[in-house]
Amino acid sequence: TTVLAPSNSLANNLTVSGPQSKPWASGLIWSTGTTVVSGGYIEAITAVALGSNPEDMSISSNVKLNISGGEFNSSTSAISSTVKYIGKINITGGTLNSYSNIIYIGSGESTGDIEITGGVLKNQKNSAIYNEGSGKLIIGNPNAPVSIESPVIQGTSRAYYSVGDVEFYDGVLKGKTAVYTTEPTKIPTGYAIHHDTQTIDGETYKTAYLAPILMAETQSNASTNKYILGNSTITQRRADVLTITIQNTSSAPRSSETEIAKWDVSKEKNGSIMAWLYTNKTDTTKYDLYICADGAVIASSGYYLFGNYTSCTSITGLEYLDTSRVTNMVLMFYANKSTSIDVTDFDTSSVMNMNQMFLECSNLTSLDVTKFDTSSVTNMNSMFSNCKNLTNLDVTKFDTSSVTKMNSMFADCKNLTSLDVTKFDTSSVTNMSLMFLRCSKLTDLDVTKFDTSK
Repeated sequence: TTVLAPSNSLANNLTVSGPQSKPWASGLIWSTGTTVVSGGYIEAITAVALGSNPEDMSISSNVKLNISGGEFNSSTSAISSTVKYIGKINITGGTLNSYSNIIYIGSGESTGDIEITGGVLKNQKNSAIYNEGSGKLIIGNPNAPVSIESPVIQGTSRAYYSVGDVEFYDGVLKGKTAVYTTEPTKIPTGYAIHHDTQTIDGETYKTAYLAPILMAETQSNASTNKYILGNSTITQRRADVLTITIQNTSSAPRSSETEIAKWDVSKEKNGSIMAWLYTNKTDTTKYDLYICADGAVIASSGYYLFGNYTSCTSITGLEYLDTSRVTNMVLMFYANKSTSIDVTDFDTSSVMNMNQMFLECSNLTSLDVTKFDTSSVTNMNSMFSNCKNLTNLDVTKFDTSSVTKMNSMFADCKNLTSLDVTKFDTSSVTNMSLMFLRCSKLTDLDVTKFDTSK
């Protein structure tokens, strides 16, 4: 049975089946059966209402809504449950637009799960999904490869508010105030949630999607054997790499050329991050290294990540490297020969060790670390040691309150002409030996506020 309120219009492909189905003054459909939408256009004064109609308050597990296509437009909520039901909402496609919540499930009104594996959900006010029911909110397909394309859930306040468990497997979440109220309780192994921002209609939205985790380097691979991202099967070594590029798509970076090598560098070896090695076009004795994934790459560690690439003159795409979970940046760029390394997008809020991070980066002429959050860092030993071509270095925003080691921090920065360390909190520092060794062009250095009690 299909019954529509007179003010509503329908182009095609709406099926409503169930023992009772009748219009309600402020809504589109009341149903105790299954509502299936695969196409067409639906305009509602308020909502597609799930659950028993007002004259029959029985609870039925048959109450289900399946949306695979079509377009919903509502002046309030697109889908609403105002009485108890124990069915399921399943959205695999289509476009749902509403002024208020796309899906509204009030407290105690549902024990059914909400599954969204496709489609576009957007609203103009509040959270796109508001779920106070006891059912789970499942976003994406747990049995398919991770995608950052679909579904899209965009809320003016948040993508979702949910009191129950949230499983996140696919798609992108967007919200102006925040992405969500609580972190998802389950995501795929080998992935982490990447947070970013996006400008939509002139306004800034916070976004979140799943990004793969990069393998971690070991001392044996990086220092002893000098393997390129752990690859022991090729003859090329780190010193043979001239450029490094992080690419935010998984496609071959130079599809018209034959690569020297291609290998999996994801933490879980699931093919989500691939490394590609090509011969450099200018110097055929050297190579170009690409790290490719769809969207961002989550760094599990910064240890030796770009260290010992002693011929590398260019690192690009660092804006696609998510460092928010990194605690160790020891030797991260050791002996790199780039003149500039852009680390302005690094999230260093979790980093505790920056020991020798830029050690022997002797070609660096510029380095912007003004956005570094160093509040958790305890070790800055030799952090900029032998960055001998730096003339200026702004560390005035460094929080050094937790740092215990500053030995050789600026040693052999021979061309530094100015260095302001007046805001350094050195109350925890136990080792400052050789901190400014051979900084021979510094004509003025104010350390009068240094606490050297330890």
